[in-house]
Amino acid sequence: MTLYTFRFVCHGLTSGSNCVFRVKSVNAAGYSHSSSNSDAVVVQAAISVPGKATGVTMLEAEKDYMMLAWTQPASNGGADIRGYFVDYRTVKGDVVGKWHELNLKAVTATSYKVSLLISHTPVSQNYYLIIGLFYE
Repeated sequence: MTLYTFRFVCHGLTSGSNCVFRVKSVNAAGYSHSSSNSDAVVVQAAISVPGKATGVTMLEAEKDYMMLAWTQPASNGGADIRGYFVDYRTVKGDVVGKWHELNLKAVTATSYKVSLLISHTPVSQNYYLIIGLFYE
């Protein structure tokens, strides 16, 4: 006996709403009676924003660069993660700078060599970094 499983994408449903489904089959003779109702399900988007990268650490720090690494998110949101964007801001005493993006293109590795931050800045400067994600 062959068991067939069919999937159907439902367009036009609102995320967060509850829906109950039933199914009819059809052939040349017509439509069947409807199946029993499904249990209520909460409509969810096919994909969502991925979780955040975690465990950002500095692997190496030299005079003219830092090597950063991080762990990929626990959830990819239902789509492959295509890369990461690294943001930074400076903090000197009580003065907190604006966030700046380091890389213009997403990096695919879970590490990044930061060379432009510390080459022209005082040693007493602190940096905060955020790892953003790019996915499709």
